Amino acid sequence: MEQFSVGIFEKLQNFLIWAANPISQLLLFPLLGCLLISGLKPGNLPRIRFYAVLFSALTLLVSILMVTGLPEGLRKSAPFFSQYLALQPDAPPQFGLPADQYKWITIQYGEHQSLSVNWNVGVDGLSMPLIVLSSALFLGATLWGLSRKEQAREFYALLLLLQVGIGGVFVSLDFILFYLFWELMLLPMYFLISGFGKERVAAQRAAIKFFLFTMGGSVFFLVSAIAMKVLSNIYSFAIIDICMAAIDPDKMGYLPLALRTMMFVGLLLAFAVKIPIFPLHTWLPDAHTEAPTEISVILAGIMLKTGAYAMLRILYFAFPDVGYAVGPILATCAVISIVYGAAITLAQTDFKRMVAYSSISHMGFVVLGISAMNVDAMVGATFHMVGHGIIIATLFFLSGVLERRYGTRDLRQISGMLKLAPAYSPFLVLAAVAGMGFPFLAGFWGELMVLWGSFYNNPNWESVRVGPLDGATYFQVLAVTACLGILTSAVYMLRMLVRVLGGPAPSLASQQYEEKLPAMAQPVLLAGTEPKNPQQALAWAGLSGSPMAASFELEAADSAAAAEQAALDSGAGTASVPLDVEDAPQPKVWRGMRLNEALVLIPLALAIIILGLQPSGLFAMSSSLAASMMQYFLAF
Repeated sequence: MEQFSVGIFEKLQNFLIWAANPISQLLLFPLLGCLLISGLKPGNLPRIRFYAVLFSALTLLVSILMVTGLPEGLRKSAPFFSQYLALQPDAPPQFGLPADQYKWITIQYGEHQSLSVNWNVGVDGLSMPLIVLSSALFLGATLWGLSRKEQAREFYALLLLLQVGIGGVFVSLDFILFYLFWELMLLPMYFLISGFGKERVAAQRAAIKFFLFTMGGSVFFLVSAIAMKVLSNIYSFAIIDICMAAIDPDKMGYLPLALRTMMFVGLLLAFAVKIPIFPLHTWLPDAHTEAPTEISVILAGIMLKTGAYAMLRILYFAFPDVGYAVGPILATCAVISIVYGAAITLAQTDFKRMVAYSSISHMGFVVLGISAMNVDAMVGATFHMVGHGIIIATLFFLSGVLERRYGTRDLRQISGMLKLAPAYSPFLVLAAVAGMGFPFLAGFWGELMVLWGSFYNNPNWESVRVGPLDGATYFQVLAVTACLGILTSAVYMLRMLVRVLGGPAPSLASQQYEEKLPAMAQPVLLAGTEPKNPQQALAWAGLSGSPMAASFELEAADSAAAAEQAALDSGAGTASVPLDVEDAPQPKVWRGMRLNEALVLIPLALAIIILGLQPSGLFAMSSSLAASMMQYFLAF
């Protein structure tokens, strides 16, 4: 009995230590919010919104405190915050717990051998910026969706569950944990795209395409991870231990290059689909186009970065020698993504689809920087993940503004925003200019460092042959070619700004007629003779007496009755029926800004400016890891 009591006491003590751990709280808060919201009634909107904002804000607070730390006096006086030490970017992964005390699954093979899956987590200079970015974007998406009324409970519960999955990927240092969180991202994202898209059928198709692509890549990841575990002869799934064994000549380093290449390619397929890079990118534009605004922000702002993060954390750490063999091919695909994505962006007329293709182009810089296997290029890739996440999130949020206010995302029908929406226009200008890589904004330093590192690259590339060129010269050619993507991004961003900001506002009458007029009557308008009302247009088209004409007559009668009632209520002789901005097919002047939109856009704009003016902090976080990885690269 005494032993049982001691065992219970130890387990309770370990649980309290686990609950006080910052990483545990980082995952526990959104999970708790998901469970609480799931238990509420669907119509309890105030409490649903309160819980969603509360737990998203707590998660962001935890991520910030992990960077800054808490004062020593507060840590000593409050045991629940005792583990909040400031992050040391040049130290090994921090905030972890002893893996042997937090075993999840243990299989005993004999007296001295066992196979275990442990709660092995930690953060360092690579993962911490992405954790802060993730927490900030999830809070922004939560605030942005506060006006959502239909299926709000399901939406926020899935959104918080998605936050658990993405956060878990960035903190996992065990292959099984990593894979579970990697898969956990897929389910809520699938339901958020298919269940909350504007066009339900198209959204379901896009969600299925997303799920099949990413799930297919996950299969290759699982097979490669199991092969690495078996060949390493290590009785745990610790990522660092297995990756170290992969480069150890006495464990996995002796394996034939062909076998190591197969494992490399298996992992690469899983990560490249998530980024995505050419030619595995085809699921992304459809998913962005059909997903609601908040989900497009999460998808482009942070979920795509999980693939690039995994390449740095696992792929190039374990197989630097294969990186030299496959790197030129991967870098070529990255440059194709940059140039091809930018060229396709030029042809887009849908604002949201334009931003989606631009994301493919910009993520190509991240892959180019990683494949260059150079300190400067890898630091630039890490920086660009964060900078691009902030910029692309701002653009997707603004796409939601345009769609709601104008009733369309078609750039050919959007104009006059500078006059109609002066409050939103500066944010669009800032995000677009940053997206084209303008100096001293968030999009500049990452691309600069990637190109710099690719041009003045790893000296080992000189011994690699790529056709008639050596590897160093080949990467220089790729770096110059990638500059075409930057030039093209300036073209499509400036053209978008000219279309959206300038010009007259769309006419109220013309938009009403365009919506109501059948295709047969449109040539009459093109001929220059405009009907006075929809009924006359139908008569000219030979559709008098049709069901369509009857519906317009009924609608006209209802409108007249509503106008008459409004006039009686106001005491005036005549009255006009006001159109709600949310439902109107045309824009109205909205010189102000919603509070929840201001709470999202203003911090994003400040982040774009601050990150451009003060990049040294983020450089310092990622440079130590890049320098340590460079030692392994130069050894092969």
